[in-house]
Amino acid sequence: IGEEYTLALAAAFVMRHRKGDIPTNSVTSRMVDDLAAAAGVRVVRTPTGEANVVEGMLREGCILGGEGGGGVIEPRVVPVRNSLVGMAFVLQYMAETRRTLSELVRDIPAYVMLKTKLPCPPGSAERVVAAAREVFAGREGAKLNEDDGLR
Repeated sequence: IGEEYTLALAAAFVMRHRKGDIPTNSVTSRMVDDLAAAAGVRVVRTPTGEANVVEGMLREGCILGGEGGGGVIEPRVVPVRNSLVGMAFVLQYMAETRRTLSELVRDIPAYVMLKTKLPCPPGSAERVVAAAREVFAGREGAKLNEDDGLR
């Protein structure tokens, strides 16, 4: 499975036991949004970076945070990414539900995420952003995110 599933699985497990908002960065998959909506909680979007997610978590009093790259943050343990906590949540989720990882993953909405980097010569950023706005304006369902850079 892809790295985006780690936070989604951890969030699904935690929300079975306690309810509360979940911060994640602006480039994390919508998987977490869908799971949070089903649980009646909110996703707090932050700029990219662990420090920004932790800041949002502490400011909003969130129960769990993380980034799509697999980083899970459980503030009751330590307010930084902790791979062992993420792993423990997923394993406990499997044990409690008596389901395989593949079975749990099937319950999570799948999204396609395309990540690419484009060269942007010095002095041409405004022109590149304007061109991107124009390209995405006519595409149904496409979204251009300018909250934290151009995404």
